[in-house]
Amino acid sequence: MGFIRTCTGVHRSKLIVALAALSLLAACTGSGEAGSDSKQEGETQIPPNTAAPEPVTLTFFEPSTGQSKQLFMEQYGAAIEKKFPHVKTNFVHITPKEGGGYILLPDLLAAGTHIDIVFSSIGAIHSRFIDFNLQTDITDLIQKYKFDLSRLDDTAVGLMKEIAGGGMYGLPVTNNPSVLVYNRDLFDKFGVSYPKDGMTWDEIYEIAKKLTRKEGDVNYRGFVTSFSHIALMNQLSAHFVDRSTFKPLLVTDDKWKKHADNLIRFFRIPGNDVQSTNLAQMNKWFVEERIAAMNATQVWLAPSDPMNLVNWDMVSLPEYSDLRGVGSQPYPTYFNITNMAKGNARDTAFQVIAWLTSDEYQLAKSKEGVLPMNKNPDIRAAFGANMPFLQGRNVKALMPAKPADASVWTKYTPVANSAMLEQLDLVLRGEIDVNVALRQAAETVEKKVAEDKAK
Repeated sequence: MGFIRTCTGVHRSKLIVALAALSLLAACTGSGEAGSDSKQEGETQIPPNTAAPEPVTLTFFEPSTGQSKQLFMEQYGAAIEKKFPHVKTNFVHITPKEGGGYILLPDLLAAGTHIDIVFSSIGAIHSRFIDFNLQTDITDLIQKYKFDLSRLDDTAVGLMKEIAGGGMYGLPVTNNPSVLVYNRDLFDKFGVSYPKDGMTWDEIYEIAKKLTRKEGDVNYRGFVTSFSHIALMNQLSAHFVDRSTFKPLLVTDDKWKKHADNLIRFFRIPGNDVQSTNLAQMNKWFVEERIAAMNATQVWLAPSDPMNLVNWDMVSLPEYSDLRGVGSQPYPTYFNITNMAKGNARDTAFQVIAWLTSDEYQLAKSKEGVLPMNKNPDIRAAFGANMPFLQGRNVKALMPAKPADASVWTKYTPVANSAMLEQLDLVLRGEIDVNVALRQAAETVEKKVAEDKAK
């Protein structure tokens, strides 16, 4: 879908473990004397005249399609092996099967595949990690190495603590919030001023009406959106289900009707209806056909992405008039240590994911256009500095000053989101109204919860 991606040992001697603990302690707290011997945050050191760490192979798994060993090495593996010469990275991922389909995580586990670290977006953390009972609390490692969680995005840390019942299964490394992307050429074509940061949904609605028009045989659309991402990162902080009972809240929480009505109205603008298509088509209208002027969605920035064939820019996600200043919820990617990692491999795995959140690594990736989870303002200010295609674009829109409070994430959050998406498709086609859509989506969730309880 163009630029959118949906939208996830060997035992060491006690001496070496102690030395590693001391070195990471200094790294994660940023302590150390000033001067030529100061160490960068996140850097582990082997004291002189001691044996080098024993070699460790860490196996990583990422649960989405379209991954490859080459891509993993470019994004993470090469940097990890350079920083930790005693660590060799192995990467397993979803691959096509002969005759169709894919080799998925259940197939890998059934084949006895060892996995030390699963990294995925928040959206896949249940279905591709916790549902397979791979999780383990790493609070002991956080305490052992005195890792400072306050350096990381508060909402992302809070999300993980919520999911882990107060513990931590992993650390947030990158982020992908939602923004409003727009096609500058279409605004110029029709003489409409570009949108700005901090606009309300009502203001964007008025702009969308101006840009929805027919020129010759081309039906230009003022606004499209990724309903799925906007719901998962909704600014109302509405919860799909109750955290304890898993009872769906789509009907009982009025925020969901407010959320749905806000988006549906854009597709009641004459000429912007979607009765002859489905929601998945909308991104194509923006990226490939270039007939949509604005797209509220999650973005993943890369220089080779088809998105860059569009003369695009972005602004912050439009705000509700009664929630001024509140932006998108974060959509973090976590690196989670599995319960397969034991002994030295478990400690090494933590050292590696801790370094992925360090100033050193996060600054380098931020300059490459990867949204950081480290709160250091210098790291955020450097975002996109080494990426020519981002120069002159409003990248600060990706880092709202006040992100919305996170919704509760459970294993039924993706179920509820999918059910609501299916029903809203029917609303857009004029087959049912919003109240019926939310009720039927809630019934789907209730059925799924009942089926799981019966098992």
